Amino acid sequence: MPPLVQIDNVSLFIPGDRQRKPVLQAVCLQIDAGRHLAITGPNGSGKSTLLRLIHGDLWPAAGSIFWLCDGRPDTSPIVAKKMVALVSPMHQENCQRNAWDVSLYDFLSGGIQGSPMSYAAASPESRNMVDAMLDRISAKSLALMRLPELSQGQLRIALLARAVLSRPRILLLDEWTDGLDECHKQAFYNLFEDMTSSTTMVFASHRRDGVPDWCQCFFEMRAGRLGKSLSESLPPPKISLPKPAKAGRKSGRDNPRTVFKLANVNVYVDRQLVLKDINWQMLSDENWLIDGPNGSGKSTFLRLLAGREFAAAGGNVARYDRAGRLLATKAEINDFAALISDLDQATYGYPVTGLELVCSGLDDSIGIYRQYTREEQTRARQAIESFFHGQDASEISATSIRRLSTGQLRKLFLARAFVRRPQIILLDEACSGLDPESRSAFLATIDDLANGCIQGWRPQIVQVTHYGDESPVCINRHARIEAGSLVPVQSKAFAD
Repeated sequence: MPPLVQIDNVSLFIPGDRQRKPVLQAVCLQIDAGRHLAITGPNGSGKSTLLRLIHGDLWPAAGSIFWLCDGRPDTSPIVAKKMVALVSPMHQENCQRNAWDVSLYDFLSGGIQGSPMSYAAASPESRNMVDAMLDRISAKSLALMRLPELSQGQLRIALLARAVLSRPRILLLDEWTDGLDECHKQAFYNLFEDMTSSTTMVFASHRRDGVPDWCQCFFEMRAGRLGKSLSESLPPPKISLPKPAKAGRKSGRDNPRTVFKLANVNVYVDRQLVLKDINWQMLSDENWLIDGPNGSGKSTFLRLLAGREFAAAGGNVARYDRAGRLLATKAEINDFAALISDLDQATYGYPVTGLELVCSGLDDSIGIYRQYTREEQTRARQAIESFFHGQDASEISATSIRRLSTGQLRKLFLARAFVRRPQIILLDEACSGLDPESRSAFLATIDDLANGCIQGWRPQIVQVTHYGDESPVCINRHARIEAGSLVPVQSKAFAD
C-alpha cells in the first residue's frame, strides 16, 4: 500500500496564540492508501487539529509533513487541497458564517469543479453526477433549496455529499454522524463502504456509530500526543445513565400549570411552510424530548418556543411564567427561554474569551457591549467551573473561543445559557461534539438542574436530538415531528 501522507515528529500551536501553547506534540503518522484510520480521544485532545494539519489548513511549528501525489513527496498545502477533503463541525460553521446564498445543486457542482461553489454552467456529466449522488443519499427533495434554508442536519448531508463528489484520495470525517438521522446515516455508511477501494478515510469520532466496522486501525489522542490504540477498536463509551439527583423543593408539581400553549400554529421560513397546524401544551411538571428526521422542523420548533420564529396569522403561542402570568414583551420572552444550538455557535464570530462569551449570556447578546460587574463575572466563572470538571476553568475563561475545540466551545455555550437562569432550556443537539465522559457529566448536570439541586434553580427542558438514549433522566414526555407536524408519542419509559 503506497503512502499518501507522512507526518514526522510534528508539533504545532494555533495561529494567533501568543503563548504558543502546543496543540499537537511530536506526532508521527503515516497514511497509506486503503488503510482506513479512526482517531479517538477526549475533547481538546487535538483530533480536529490533526485533521486540519492533514488537510493543509495548519502548518507545523516543528517537524514535517509530506503529501505524496503520484509517489512524489511534496510539502505544498496546494497539493493537499487536491488530494484531501475534510468534513468537520468547524467546516460547517465556516459555511454558515459565510452565508453563501446558492442552491444546494450549485454547491454540490462546485465540489466537482474544485471551487467553493459552481461559477460555470455544469456539464452534462457533472449534472448526472449530482443527480446520482442526491438519489443515492435520499436527498433529491433538497436539490433546489438554498444553503441558508437547510437545517443543521441537511447542511451536514450537503457537506458530506460535496466532499465525496470532489473524488478525494483521502476523506477526513470529523464527528460526521452528528445531526444525521438514521436514514441518512445508513445511506452514507453504504456509500463510504463502496468507496473503500478508491478513497482512504480517516474518522475522528466520540461515538461508536461514527466508525464503520471495516475500519480496523485505531489511534488515540491524549493532550496532543498520538498513540496506537491497544484495543484496535473504538473504546467502550464511558457514559452511564446519570442517576436522578436528590430533588429540591417541588413547587408546582402537585398542581401543574400551563407553561406553553400552542394553538393552530403554522410557521413559514423564507415563505416555505415548515411547521403546520401545531397544537401542543407543556405543563410545569414536564420535560420533553422531540425527535424526527432531518428537515422535519425540529429546530424551527425550538426557535418558535424561544421567540425567534413567529406563528402565521390565525395561530397563537402563549408563554406563562411561574406565577401563571402571560408573557408579552420581547424582553420577557428572552428571559423566559434560553436556546442552545449548533447554529448559534456557528454564527458567533467574535474572538472573545471564554469568560466574555458566558457573560454575554446575561444579555443574550452576540458580542460584548458593556462592562460586567464583579458579581456578574463571578456568576459566569461559576457556570464555567460546573462544565469543565477536572480542567483548568481559569485557563478556559481566559482563552479566545477561536482557539478552543468544538467540544470545549459547546460546553461554554451551555454555560452561557445557564448563567441567565431561564425558566426553560431548549437544547438543539446540544450533546453533539462532546466526548462520552463530557456527555455523561452534561446529562447529569441537566438532571441536577431539573431537580432544583443547583442553587435552587429549577428550569424545565425541551430537547431535540437524534440520540434518544442520550437524554437526561428528567425527560418524561416525547413527541415526534414529521413533515412539519407534531405528534405526541406514548412511551413506556416515561412514567405518568
